[in-house]
Amino acid sequence: MTAPESPAPSPADAAAADGADAADSVAPDSPDRRPRATVSTGAVWLVGLAAAGCALFVCCVGGMAAVALASARAGLSDARARRDELLRVHAEDEEVEFVLDSVAERLLATHYASREFPRVLPEAPPLDPWGTPLRYERGAAALAWLRSAGRDREFDTADDVVRRLEPR
Repeated sequence: MTAPESPAPSPADAAAADGADAADSVAPDSPDRRPRATVSTGAVWLVGLAAAGCALFVCCVGGMAAVALASARAGLSDARARRDELLRVHAEDEEVEFVLDSVAERLLATHYASREFPRVLPEAPPLDPWGTPLRYERGAAALAWLRSAGRDREFDTADDVVRRLEPR
């Protein structure tokens, strides 16, 4: 018995067996032939440099964005601290005005009843928001002042809060 004959290899199979590309075995004028792209080394370097430049740009922009974000957060924190300080100062200003107004009302009521302000406060002087007792000064029978020492807790300085009392 004889072994069956194997079919003869086609030219494409023979070329593939030799390690050549199947596209090389197609006739040059065949529509199935794909042209080989040839890329110069300079073009490869150019594309590589462009990609590296884009990556560097993205890193730089990202770094600047991170710095800007950190700066914005710090600015926001400072703005919040300033706002909180202004709110605290405003609350103290309102409180000192309230204390002065309430004492002034009692002193004016005394004046309307007796036609003069008392020589001294009839009660212990209340404290201002900074813990300093109010100062009462009588100028004449119909003129008096209430004074808070202010934030610096010293009288006769620019931050004193003064209420002039004159009956109407």
